[in-house]
Amino acid sequence: MNVTRKPVRGDLALEMTMRDVMDAMEEQAIIAAYATAAGCVEILSVEPPLAEVHTLPRRHRAEVVPLRAAG
Repeated sequence: MNVTRKPVRGDLALEMTMRDVMDAMEEQAIIAAYATAAGCVEILSVEPPLAEVHTLPRRHRAEVVPLRAAG
């Protein structure tokens, strides 16, 4: 009689296996994140910031509309 049984693991063994799996998944995610970000951005030039600051004049401020109570 040939009966195949699944190996029985205790709670601690299962926890240790799951921690190993989670560590491996985290490592693979980090490797994938750094591997795809290597050549994504090309620096065209480095220039000092402009001296002038662009702001909207006061006349372009938004109009505040009061809300009425529902009912």
